[in-house]
Amino acid sequence: MRTTKVTGAASNRDITLSDLENLSLTDAQLYKEYQLNRPRLNTKKENNGLSKSSINPSLSALKSLFKYLSSESEGKNGKTLITRNVMEKIPLVKDGRTLQTRARTIGKKLLINGEAQVFLDFVEKEYAKKITPHQLAYFKVNKVRDLAIIALFLASGIRLSELCNLNLSDLHLDDEVPSIKVTRKGDVEDDVLLRIRFLHYIQDYLNRRPTLYPGSENLDAVFVTARAGKVNRINTSTVETLVKRYSAAYGKPFSPHKLRHSIATDLYEKSGHDTQMVQTQLGQKSPNATQLYMHVSETRQENILKDL
Repeated sequence: MRTTKVTGAASNRDITLSDLENLSLTDAQLYKEYQLNRPRLNTKKENNGLSKSSINPSLSALKSLFKYLSSESEGKNGKTLITRNVMEKIPLVKDGRTLQTRARTIGKKLLINGEAQVFLDFVEKEYAKKITPHQLAYFKVNKVRDLAIIALFLASGIRLSELCNLNLSDLHLDDEVPSIKVTRKGDVEDDVLLRIRFLHYIQDYLNRRPTLYPGSENLDAVFVTARAGKVNRINTSTVETLVKRYSAAYGKPFSPHKLRHSIATDLYEKSGHDTQMVQTQLGQKSPNATQLYMHVSETRQENILKDL
């Protein structure tokens, strides 16, 4: 808004409710178009424009803000802070691929049918052989933690942000039915059941955490990092980087979200195609999201039939 002179505000903090109220549909559309066509930074790719996964979160945040201001807020006069919601007229960027096409692409990056354990074994026993001595020193410090992070993704299917926000008090690993408490989207608390086969990685990390990260005993955060003698809660960028680093060395580059897809696909198949169970495990509000795993499963069936 400031760049295009829609507002005279000197900074984002100075943008007024009146500026938001009077934001034109044309200017809102131009913002979306700019994101779709803006030059990419720090990349050798020639095509411009951000990806759908990069644009939609910012659009969703703006849509939520305008919805709150126009329909949920209340000023001193008892009325909403603004009366007009221009962002409700701005749709999110659609994925130009069918579910079948997405399933074929995603299916190649999943750890299913026993491959999750193969990947964990690779990180634990083979990864060190592929890195430099300098990288090895860093790996040895964080190896147990990183294995626990990957194992928890595969054991639960939780989101990246949910994993990073976990506290020690959220863990119930010794219960008859092991589970963790997470805060889902919309600040909804949820108890997530865990696959037992991966719990020993998590327990090993918890037992060694005070020794590996001195000072961590004063933090409630489950996963931590240590830099310059300071211990802090791990952030999403660090987790994304470590998952991508290990998966690239494994020869199958993927993001943390693919680990979520992996347990969802395994659960869908082993539950007899119970979409409600998958939806509950992942904390998804809409059953439509589970349709992707149906198509991944069908694609796997096609590949199996070819080999019979």
